[in-house]
Amino acid sequence: MITPAGKSQVQGRVTSQIGGAVNVTNVEVTQTPIPASTTPCPFLTEIPTVTVTVTGSIPYLFGLLGSGDLSFTRAQTFRDEGR
Repeated sequence: MITPAGKSQVQGRVTSQIGGAVNVTNVEVTQTPIPASTTPCPFLTEIPTVTVTVTGSIPYLFGLLGSGDLSFTRAQTFRDEGR
């Protein structure tokens, strides 16, 4: 189970890693399925996943991307194998 403190750590790490190159406006961390407790999943076929979604904008750079910031949203899903 990802705690609020764990989500905050992920959000801080993502922002610190890419924040120098882009403007990060939101980092969302979700678990699927949402765990009911910290106990392992009852079924071996149901491996939980964690998805990190980043939203932001890439600043105008030398006219290469047009005349304004370029908005983006990217997501990456990982298997939660720590159970």
